[in-house]
Amino acid sequence: MLSSCFLYNSVGSIDETAIQNLSLIVNLTKNIQVRSQSYHDDEPDCEDYAKYFPSFVWVVRDFTLQLVDTEGDPITSKDYLERALAPQKGFSDSVENKNRIRRLLCSFFKERDCFCLVRPLTNEDNLQNLDSMEVEKLRPEFFEQMMYLRKTVLNRIRPKQIDGKSLSGAMYAGLVHSYIRAINEGAVPNIENAWSYVCQSECMKAAQEGADAYDATVREILQDKLPLPLDELKNYHAMGKDKAMALFKKKAIGDQVEEYLKDMRRKIKQKFQALKHENEKEASRVCSSFIIKEFSGINKKLKSNEYKSFHDFERDLRLFNTYFMDNGPNAPNKRLIILEFLQKSLNDGANFFIKQLQQEFELQKTISS
Repeated sequence: MLSSCFLYNSVGSIDETAIQNLSLIVNLTKNIQVRSQSYHDDEPDCEDYAKYFPSFVWVVRDFTLQLVDTEGDPITSKDYLERALAPQKGFSDSVENKNRIRRLLCSFFKERDCFCLVRPLTNEDNLQNLDSMEVEKLRPEFFEQMMYLRKTVLNRIRPKQIDGKSLSGAMYAGLVHSYIRAINEGAVPNIENAWSYVCQSECMKAAQEGADAYDATVREILQDKLPLPLDELKNYHAMGKDKAMALFKKKAIGDQVEEYLKDMRRKIKQKFQALKHENEKEASRVCSSFIIKEFSGINKKLKSNEYKSFHDFERDLRLFNTYFMDNGPNAPNKRLIILEFLQKSLNDGANFFIKQLQQEFELQKTISS
């Protein structure tokens, strides 16, 4: 369940005894489930298992036979394996039991191969010290066969895959964790459930990484650039969102991709709303600073009674509006900010002139008395 290539070692030859020793194959379906029965009423068949099982390599050690067919013609070790796995003739229970193992082995492991290795030493006394012996002391034939086996297996090996998706280290670790958890809980390891667990974990990480990538991209672009017009801010938002989507699609796997994609989009939308609020807040700050600085001249004239009429004051307010729109910060809600300020200034100016008129009226009234 965890390997991408399963190497099975036996000694001597592939005879009936060697095949019967593979009876564990019969019990695989009892100890491994490919999918959750709560979601599927139909029983899985051998083809369902074959999609998840690794390739199978039978290594026959201390091989002494000649690789030839019944007519004496040379055959390959793979041909030797396939001939050994051919169904036996007969209808007895014994024959059926033998054929069942052969049938399941061929059904579970679609990709099969065999390598036959001669005994590494001719002197049996040295076999006990085989692991400490130098390569030069091994039989040249054994060494060549071993190197060929090693080269072939390593060239064919591929990352562990499920549903055509190669597993990363983190995904593989998640798969191991899921299987071990099931075994420790006394349950049968379930490939579909384990894969679903891995997919959920990867989708969750992909959604979070995508949202983080959006945040990092937008923050880097907007560093020291706020405030910005809303259209320009939306353009940068789109750039960050595209990067987040590309990252998510690259890493997310499984049947729940859309669910986690919605979650990532929701997070990005929240981040954009927060960014808009920050932009508006900064716009208000810089616009207020600009207005206070540039409006001081008009305010000074008003307080010093330099305006002959309210009409003159209104004229300067209109001129200031034009000046602000042409020279003020390039910020969102710019027009709204200046209109609110001018409305307040207009009211304050009107109150000021009314107060002045009242004072003049009171003075004239006092003089007349």
